[in-house]
Amino acid sequence: CSAAVVMAHLMESYNYNYSTARSYIQRARSFLTNQTFIEDVKLFKALGFSLRGTTLLHTLFRIRHSAYLKKKNKLNPKILPTSKQETETFSCRFCGWYLCKEENIFPHIELTFPHESEGISLSIDPHDKTQCDWVHIEPLDWMDQSAITREPRGDLKCPKCMAVLGSFNWAGRRCSCKFFVSPAFSLIKTQIKKN
Repeated sequence: CSAAVVMAHLMESYNYNYSTARSYIQRARSFLTNQTFIEDVKLFKALGFSLRGTTLLHTLFRIRHSAYLKKKNKLNPKILPTSKQETETFSCRFCGWYLCKEENIFPHIELTFPHESEGISLSIDPHDKTQCDWVHIEPLDWMDQSAITREPRGDLKCPKCMAVLGSFNWAGRRCSCKFFVSPAFSLIKTQIKKN
């Protein structure tokens, strides 16, 4: 059984913190950890041990997980969130094709995992987003699945009119405001409209 699964179980069921759960498991057997393992366990706890949700942290988790699967060549398009139409939506400026809802968009954020701390730190860049030329979103089901699962970067095109609406880069990119976003699935603001 994976140490991560056992650790998450101990943290949820017995309300152990990360250090206590790790010590408990290490008494039974040794295991190796890497920084990503530690970060994922802490993030899972911060998500309330639920992967279903619409918070900013849930969106970040889905993006991190998609990037991990892409790196391992195991990204399955069927796991990407659907872009079901909601009240606050964004669409293609040219043909009106529905693209995403507000919860699929994320601000410029930095997620850090202080090594000595039990938790995580989430800081949102406070600058005025109107100065950015891009809207950053999570990978969604309307995107060209063969391109985003095979290629490291490429264009994001409207599925209806094929207009180039933005681009993606799994390694990340610097936004027009100089903030680094990784992975980057970015729509050009002038190519989309808010409904």
